[in-house]
Amino acid sequence: GDLYVHISILPHKLFQRKGSDVFSEQKIYLPQAVLGDEMDIQTIHGPVKMRIPAGTQSSKIFRLKNYGVSKLKGDGKGDHFVTLKIEIPEKISKKEEELYHQLANQR
Repeated sequence: GDLYVHISILPHKLFQRKGSDVFSEQKIYLPQAVLGDEMDIQTIHGPVKMRIPAGTQSSKIFRLKNYGVSKLKGDGKGDHFVTLKIEIPEKISKKEEELYHQLANQR
């Protein structure tokens, strides 16, 4: 007789996959977006340093070339796309509030 095998793949907490490409989101804080930063991004191959340029906007997508899944027939790897999400604090200290007011007055 015939043997039928059904495979179910559960979604990953950090990564989504489309073909050979991998997608993830990374939260950053407002000062990192404004001033720029360098941070470790988790990939399926382990952490990778990624530079965030000053003035980065929320939902900006960065490409980490060749950090995706191996392509069929050995034609290299896909890419890893990281979408940055700026995290705005819900509560801030009195000192932070003063600093934000000073910044607002500078604009």
